[in-house]
Amino acid sequence: MRYTRLLILVSEATGVLAAPLGYLMILTGFCMGKLEATRTLTLGLLGDYGLCSYLHLGPTSLLLGLILVIHGTAAMLVLVDKYAPPRLAPLLYSLIASLGTAIGGQIILLWLA
Repeated sequence: MRYTRLLILVSEATGVLAAPLGYLMILTGFCMGKLEATRTLTLGLLGDYGLCSYLHLGPTSLLLGLILVIHGTAAMLVLVDKYAPPRLAPLLYSLIASLGTAIGGQIILLWLA
C-alpha cells in the first residue's frame, strides 16, 4: 500500500515516545511501593509519594495508553501490508483500524471514569 512509509514513521515515532514514558511509569510504580529506593535511584527527583502517584495514575497513563494504541495499530498495519494476501488486506486493514479506535476510546473512557 502507498501508506507503508508513513505507517513505519508513525510506528517508529510513537515507539520513541513510548519508551521514556514507559520507563517513567515503571519508576513511579516502583516509587509508590519503595519510596526510599526510588529516591536514591533518581537522585531525589522522585522522592514524594504524591508526585509518584500523580505521575503514575494521572495523565501520564492516559498518554502512554494512547501512544501505545497508535503504535500497535500502525505496526499491525505495516505487517498486514507486508505479509497479508492481497484479497484479505482491505478486510484486515478495516478490522485493525476499528479495533485500534475502539481500544483507544475505551482507554479514554476508563481514564475519565
